[in-house]
Amino acid sequence: MHLTKSFVLYLSNISLKPHKWGYKLFVLCGVSGYGYNFEIYTGNENKEDECIRNEPDFGATGNVVVRMIPENVHHKLFFDNYFTSLPVMIFLEKKAFTQLERLGVIVFPNVCLTDDRIMMKRDRGYSEERCPYFNCCVERQQDSTRNLNFRRPVGELDKNVVSIDLTKKKKTTILIPRPKIIEFYNKHMGGVDLMDSMIGRYRIIMRSKKWHMKSFYHMVDMTIVNAWLLYKKVTKKPMKLAQFREQLAVELCQTSMEIKKKGRKTNARRE
Repeated sequence: MHLTKSFVLYLSNISLKPHKWGYKLFVLCGVSGYGYNFEIYTGNENKEDECIRNEPDFGATGNVVVRMIPENVHHKLFFDNYFTSLPVMIFLEKKAFTQLERLGVIVFPNVCLTDDRIMMKRDRGYSEERCPYFNCCVERQQDSTRNLNFRRPVGELDKNVVSIDLTKKKKTTILIPRPKIIEFYNKHMGGVDLMDSMIGRYRIIMRSKKWHMKSFYHMVDMTIVNAWLLYKKVTKKPMKLAQFREQLAVELCQTSMEIKKKGRKTNARRE
């Protein structure tokens, strides 16, 4: 979400955010925070006149996922329950995408999962999985939240042990089993938040309140972050982000400067 109070038709208000006003951007990012694709939310994407020809209709959030992913490329996709629905899962599976989503309380046909009241009585760390249809699995773990994980099957349910510190309540540490897929999700999820944090540290500050100026410089910030991530990848001793932005600004300011030569002016230089 780009923070601004400038008047624009697609300005959004999200009351649960620390900064409530701005316009929403849907961004496709990698694990490092590199942005591959983005889309500005305007509210007209789901109208028949604005839709792309032959585009499948999966609702407002599902269509964002379908539009932003490349075709004929085998990628691993990670997204949360805001973009998740059963038709989107089936579509991505047919396109040979490996997806792992964080699900909320969604009703899956023909999937017999343990009832919530019984699940809450289980020991912490208890998990179960079902593989009912279209070569994919639904996995659930007993925790403080009612979340599910959806994935393609990778064999048996591997687990590792994670320690949780309970010093506030019992002043002790307990060990609970955790499915491998949850560790995999936590490791690779969060690229969009990482890009937002890198942009927010050294954002271009301007006094103008015109929405198109703020939008342009927000795209400049995204481009600089992408350039810095590529620079880190090919350089053995990379600069920090602040130094990189400073050096980039100096180089751009010097591109149009005329370097004065020493000595007396020649006839050609006088003309």
